This record gives sequence, structure tokens and C-alpha cells, in this order.
Amino acid sequence: MIKTNINNPEKFEDNTEHLELSFFEKLIENNNHERYATRNQIKEFYNVPRTTLLGNIKKLKKDDLIKGTKIRHVANDGRTREQEVYNIDEVIVIGLRLSSTTAIKLQRFATNQIKQKLFSLEKKNRSLELELGYFWNKSDRNDLYR
Repeated sequence: MIKTNINNPEKFEDNTEHLELSFFEKLIENNNHERYATRNQIKEFYNVPRTTLLGNIKKLKKDDLIKGTKIRHVANDGRTREQEVYNIDEVIVIGLRLSSTTAIKLQRFATNQIKQKLFSLEKKNRSLELELGYFWNKSDRNDLYR
């Protein structure tokens, strides 16, 4: 359960276990510093059966939410093979579709990040409104004495 501190809405308490984000550091990195995960890495991260993962990937591709990228690599037997990999955005989209414990933790983490960003934007807007209101009132007072 996620709780918001009323006095300080930017701090969140999450009663779930810690989400291990070091997984994203272990992904394949290309020349553009983009990271990719194989289906096997995604399966292990979300702890879901292979068939469940493949079914969800198929549906997400059908809905044009993910595409996947084919890369060539040299297998253990020395042959060059093509393998489909998914970038971090696609890995997160896949996780949003799944209902494993790790996927739910990732969804909560993402939701908290969005909430924190919204609260900070609201706080900035409020302070800007106060500043504008102050200057507006100050200019009104000057007009009174002309």
C-alpha cells in the first residue's frame, strides 16, 4: 500500500519490498549507450513462465506498443544467430502488462515517480502564482497613487 504524507506530499512510503533496479545495469549496451534485454533476461527479471511472457509480447506487438530489435551474436557453438531484444522502454511496457510480484513493484515504483513529479510541478506552479499575485497587487497599488 502506498501512503502519501499530507504535510510533505513529495515523500512517499511504499510498504512493498525493495525493487532491484540493478537489473537494468546488466542489460546489453550498444554503441549509442542504449540498453537492451533478451526475452530470457526479461523472463528472469519478472519471474514469469516463458509462455506467459511470449503471449504478452505477441499481444503488445499486435497493438504496436513494442517492436523489438533483431541483433546478431555469436552463439556458444560458434554460429552467428539473430536474437530479438527489447529496449528499456519496451521492458517496462512488458512489465506493465504482467502481474508478477516484480512487475507490480515496478508499476508502483513508476507510479510513485509520476506522483512525485506531479507534486513538484504543482508546488512550482503554486509558488509562481504567489509571485505573480504579489507583483500584480503591487502594480495595482502603484496605479492607485497616480
